[in-house]
Amino acid sequence: HYHLPGLFEFYELYKNFLEIAYISTGILCCAALAAAPQLMKLLYSNKYTDALPIFCVYIFVDLFRFANITLVLSAAGKTRTLMLLGLGSLACNAVLNVVLYRWLDLIGPAIATLAVTIAAGILMLFLGARALNTHILKFFNWKYLAGFVAESVVLTVALSFLQQALEARDVHYFLILVIVAGLYCLVMLLLHGKRLLSAMKKISRQALAAKSDALD
Repeated sequence: HYHLPGLFEFYELYKNFLEIAYISTGILCCAALAAAPQLMKLLYSNKYTDALPIFCVYIFVDLFRFANITLVLSAAGKTRTLMLLGLGSLACNAVLNVVLYRWLDLIGPAIATLAVTIAAGILMLFLGARALNTHILKFFNWKYLAGFVAESVVLTVALSFLQQALEARDVHYFLILVIVAGLYCLVMLLLHGKRLLSAMKKISRQALAAKSDALD
């Protein structure tokens, strides 16, 4: 394995990066999912409402991109590995696009992109763990992550019902978007904002310590 200087510090830095990534990405993506019809109207107009399922799949694609952090492999000088991973993802996506389009019609390419994004993210985490001489499972606080996912699902479903109720009362779509997405972000930041700020502060302290060591 490639041994990085300050391996434990780098491992902690990567864990904090991942935590910031999945908390921030999760909040934004689930807020978008809860008000997906209104967000789609804002971005693409009413003409594309039939493509809402495809739009939602691509929100999930963005949700799982948090795992594609190249920090460890870049620091370890694994540029060839990153290039091969990128080319492999591109090739798999191209093949799956054709196969799933024929099988599932228009939503097929979106599902293909989601599948490749998840697979590439898992592989990236695995390779990062190997570079740091650790296990992929140690990158996450699983108890906290499970709670975060459960709260995200419950709140997304609850606010989806609110979105439908407001839409049934002919509330303007932009107001629904602001209310539903705003409520989601507010509640989740109240629940997890301190954790997010704590991870950011840890990274800031580690960056300052590394700069200080470099100057010394």
